[in-house]
This record gives sequence, structure tokens and C-alpha cells, in this order.
Amino acid sequence: MTDRAVPTDRPAPTDRLDEFGGRQVRWLRRPGSGVPVLLLGGCGVPYPMWHEVLAASPDADLIRMDRPGMSGSRWPGVLPTLAAEVGTLAGLITAVGEPVIIVGHSMAGPHAEALARRHPTLVTGIALLDGSLSWRPRPSRAELGWLAASRLLRVRPKVPLVPEVTVKLQRQLAAAQSVRSDPESMAALNDTYRDRQTLAMVAAESAAYGRQLTDLARLRRSVPMPEVPVLVLTAADGGPRNWVEDQARLATLLGGRQRVLQHCRHLIMLDRPDAVAQAIADLQQQATTNGFGHRGGQP
Repeated sequence: MTDRAVPTDRPAPTDRLDEFGGRQVRWLRRPGSGVPVLLLGGCGVPYPMWHEVLAASPDADLIRMDRPGMSGSRWPGVLPTLAAEVGTLAGLITAVGEPVIIVGHSMAGPHAEALARRHPTLVTGIALLDGSLSWRPRPSRAELGWLAASRLLRVRPKVPLVPEVTVKLQRQLAAAQSVRSDPESMAALNDTYRDRQTLAMVAAESAAYGRQLTDLARLRRSVPMPEVPVLVLTAADGGPRNWVEDQARLATLLGGRQRVLQHCRHLIMLDRPDAVAQAIADLQQQATTNGFGHRGGQP
């Protein structure tokens, strides 16, 4: 499915490579109405995989961002910290010029929550799509090894077959995490994982997962969650044991509401773009009720 044509009375879509919080990222904006919505993919999920959500929300002001190392941006050569992710998001939203709704998939869920706790005036609503969680997080003991591997992937362009093997593995993983076939997303994975900056970035993000969740647990103990509307969208199929129950517990922790999505696996933006679009519309409506709107508030 392709994006619906943008009416001629709207500003033109933008596609930029900018530095926020000391890190380079690519971000794209399709102008529309209502509070802007920032779409954040999980680890290694490139921005084109949101295309069904764009089609399902033809009038919304949607922004997609890929983290450093994807879509032509530079991987900074270090393991990403939760603080760095928050700094990048805060910088981007400041550039947008008004608070946003954040839709965070998987690993981007903790980033959205941490941003709301650290910078509550930048966020008017949150939708978590199978947001990552751990009730007893701890940093990986192999962080330094993963960092070394990430740097090797970036600087050794002639390591044989690495991109080809990674593309195949990522396609298999995406197929296992979705109930439907999506040629456009598979093509995006082909393009994304042939870039060694991306390979390095994904390895580094995987290594940083435990430490980021550990830092989030510490943040939860010291900084309260603001009174921002939160929707927790949970895939009913293919998750770990007790996943739906754990996601319900997360919704309670954040003062939010859970929506369990049937016939859906982890790549919710592909399997249930209708549910994501409904969450966006509901959060935009609530933000408008709370006094925000397009250009209606400043961070």
C-alpha cells in the first residue's frame, strides 16, 4: 500500500538529516492536522515500515525518525544510553516547535517513557506498541564485546557475506513477527541491512538493551510519570509467556489503558495499522481537549 497523496494546500513533506543531542538522525515529516505524532521504531526497524500507518492516518501530521546509524546517518561508535536517546528526542521535538504525541514500538517504548519523565512539556500523549519491558533488568556482561563487534562491522567493509546473511536473518525475523506478508517492508529491510553503519548500530543497540532498561528502572524511582495519556497496544500472538499480563501491568504503572490486539504479532504497525491509527486519533482528540492543537502549544 502506498501513501495517499498529500493535498496541495498542505506544506510539502520534508526529509532531513540533522544532529540532535550530539547524534545524527534522519527524520521525515508528512504535514497534516492535529498535534504532531512522532513514530519511533524498535531496534533495527527502519522508517519505511510505518507506511501502512501513514496510509491509515491520511490527515495526521506524522513524523518518522530513524536512530543514529540508519538511513544514511552515522553510527556514533558508542553504545547508546537512555540519556542519549532522550537527548536526541528532545532536540528533535524542539526543532518541530511544539509538543508531540509519541508512538514508540518495542525498544522505543522505554525511550518515550523516559522522555516524558524528563521533559513532560514536550509530550502530549504516548502510545506504546509492544513496548520493551523487564521487571528485573540488568546490563549485559558482554557490552564491551558487543561494542568491539559493532566497531568491527563498521570499519571492515570486506568481511565476507555479513550484509547478505544479516538481510536474510532480518527478513526471517520480520516474517516471524508479523501475521501478514508485506513486500514493501521486506524491500526496506533489504536496503537497510546492506549498510554497515546499520549493522553496527543494531549490534550496539542490542548490547545496550539491558543497561537502558536498568536506567529506566532507576528513573522510575526518582522521577514521577507526568499526567499524560498513555495507550498500551499489545499484540495477542507470538509474545513471550505472560506477555499480555506484563503489558497490562506496564499500563497500570504508567496510568494508562491497555488494548489487546487480536490476529497481531510484534510488528504491530504492519499487522494492525488500523489500531495504531485509532490510537493516534484518540490521543490527538484528547490533546485537543487538553488545549493542544496544531501550533497550539510550545514546549
